[in-house]
Amino acid sequence: MHIEAARPQTPTKIVGIGNTSRQQNEMAEEAAKDFVGLPDGVSHWDVLSLLKRARLAMNITGALISYLEFLMGFTRLQDWQPGSSPIVYLTVSAAASRRGISERQVLNIERALNRLGLLCWHDSGNKRRYGHRSPSGELKEAYGVNLAPLAALYERLLDLVEGQEQRALIWKQEKAGVQIHKRVLRERLTLNPGHAAADQAMSLLKSLPKRVEARVTITQLVQWSQQMKSLIEAFEKPATPDGETTPNGASTQHPGETKTAPLKERKTAFGGKNTSDRSEINFRHINTNNTKQSLSNERSNRRTLPSGNDLKSPLAANAEMALEKRKHGSAAPARNVSTTLRQWHLDFKLDFLSLALVD
Repeated sequence: MHIEAARPQTPTKIVGIGNTSRQQNEMAEEAAKDFVGLPDGVSHWDVLSLLKRARLAMNITGALISYLEFLMGFTRLQDWQPGSSPIVYLTVSAAASRRGISERQVLNIERALNRLGLLCWHDSGNKRRYGHRSPSGELKEAYGVNLAPLAALYERLLDLVEGQEQRALIWKQEKAGVQIHKRVLRERLTLNPGHAAADQAMSLLKSLPKRVEARVTITQLVQWSQQMKSLIEAFEKPATPDGETTPNGASTQHPGETKTAPLKERKTAFGGKNTSDRSEINFRHINTNNTKQSLSNERSNRRTLPSGNDLKSPLAANAEMALEKRKHGSAAPARNVSTTLRQWHLDFKLDFLSLALVD
């Protein structure tokens, strides 16, 4: 059985609310009258989930959300289908008892939700709340709080949440950009502390907060990123001393000056490249290839040949003559001994022949 959420010809005036809230009350009643059910595949809990995610944008407190969730627990899925209405016929005293609050608090919360356009009332003639269901769970008759205006806000809530998520994503990206630019600018400032933009970079870094809070707007984040990006580009531009080229290609060399070739390109008159100048510090070059070193890594006074073979070095003239004499002296006794032996052998043969002839 279809329960029509009839709109009275003259909206009931809620005490202590005012004309603006009466207009919102009329809009809520209009939404309840045009209710045709939730879209396919969408439940009333999905609507409540969207409302929780968008409650900050709609300025809805947690107490209102909690009471609205309490009321939705008394509805069923068929109440949110076309041909029916999600009406909660729980009395004010029963709601106050279940929630542990006073009846006045219940009425105040319902009026606040009505001002936000989230519910309206389907009243009986005597303003009493009552109703009953069929054995299948379908509402036969119900008078009380009508939650149809909340279902009518589904499309609006969906768009609001999607826009909120998109803004949150952009905010995170801009926050990450600020952190990256901040780190890069600090590195440039550390490497080039004497740069012309160093003072401006230092003042900007000091003005930035240590922690980017959620209350910082996207516009402020973009402004910080642009300022740091311009300073980073200033640090990356090469310096333009005399004789060098500016970024636009114009030379800064003064008239009448000659451009000095780089050190690596300078050559001597013999065609060889010049080496670097002597150091201002007084030190001695040591040729480690031609110099003996002791175990203590000290330079020895004895120099070796370029080949490194100091054992087969040529002897001096006197030493060579003494060696030749030694060789001749050692060979002479050997020749005398051999001559003496041959002489003795010859004498022995002659004596033997003479004895033989005598016999």
